[in-house]
Amino acid sequence: MKKIAFVGKEQNKIFKAAVLKFISSRGIEYEDVSYDIIHKDVYADYVIVNSHINTLNSKINCRYCFINMDSIYQEKISINGNLITYGFGNKNTITISSVENENEGFVYCIQRFLVCSNSNIVEPQEIPIEVAFDTEEQLYSYMVAITISLIEKVDSKKIFNKE
Repeated sequence: MKKIAFVGKEQNKIFKAAVLKFISSRGIEYEDVSYDIIHKDVYADYVIVNSHINTLNSKINCRYCFINMDSIYQEKISINGNLITYGFGNKNTITISSVENENEGFVYCIQRFLVCSNSNIVEPQEIPIEVAFDTEEQLYSYMVAITISLIEKVDSKKIFNKE
């Protein structure tokens, strides 16, 4: 069971629900340790920072930490783990390289190798995703959820099936 924590403003409940629904539907079992990572010094497999950090703890201990680089951060925080940046900027580890007309799909893009502790290497690649979306927030959730699924070696047919 993977320990997952979401750090950021409470308004990210929709983002959090979308990520958890996606990975759960791909067979990844998880425990949400969001409260503990904010208030205590605990370890998580995945920490996702999608907006300003609202933590009392100045350190995050994790295997992977996803940081949305499209948000503006003023907080100082120490991250002990592998950093994966995501967003629409071309320097992020994970980004969207293009969006289809009328939001009917997008191209998910990994721009650097991800070396995983389970002897898995996720190579840089672009993957067309045929799923409709309504908001930018949904695209952020797909960037994170697809990456977690790839790291966890979920069969690619399972990852890219429409929900």
